[in-house]
Amino acid sequence: AAGLTGASLPFRVRTREGGWRWYVVHSRRAGHGLTAAILRDVTLEREMQESLTDLANSDALTALANRRGLTQRAREIWLRARDLEQPLTALFIDVDHFKAFNDEFGHQAGDTCLRDIADVLQNLAAPETCVAARYGGEEFAVVLAGCDDPHSFAKGVAAAIRALEIDHPASPCGIVTISIGVATGYPRTAHGLDPDAAVGQLLERADEALYTAKSQGRNAIALASDEAL
Repeated sequence: AAGLTGASLPFRVRTREGGWRWYVVHSRRAGHGLTAAILRDVTLEREMQESLTDLANSDALTALANRRGLTQRAREIWLRARDLEQPLTALFIDVDHFKAFNDEFGHQAGDTCLRDIADVLQNLAAPETCVAARYGGEEFAVVLAGCDDPHSFAKGVAAAIRALEIDHPASPCGIVTISIGVATGYPRTAHGLDPDAAVGQLLERADEALYTAKSQGRNAIALASDEAL
């Protein structure tokens, strides 16, 4: 706006080559009713900032979201599900007998196993509807919008992990398997509830269901108690 002094918000300009550059305009009033402006290219600064944000929100081993990244992305997915009146499903996943796997093959093989599982979880659904995260150790979490049959979805995830056929002599199946706890909520009914709190409650219910799955002998799927089949 004419007459304003200071720096503008960053904005982008398309280059002749078809790419984008980011700029900030610094302006100050000059004499005779004129304004002096300097156009500063901040593309590199912005890319560095985005890269640092990605690092802060990502798990270094698997490249999935970490807990911080899960919170941020799950909030966005929750809001989208609320606007579209979709259900929101949380999965808590634990790699069965993972300590025994590490004891048998070593931690380097354990890291490779976790990365292979992460690759499956990374591609479960479109990014705008799903986020997968490494929650800690051998535990993963998934938040998914618009899933009409969470139990079948969880069965598909478990089958995809078994299909990797990662050798695991200490497992009753002889291969790596997972246990899954599942919980579903409906954002449209959560009036007045903060999205972060709503997602947190959903993950807690999924975590409780995971304990049920593990108590059933592992390589199992359990739904939160209030939605058991």
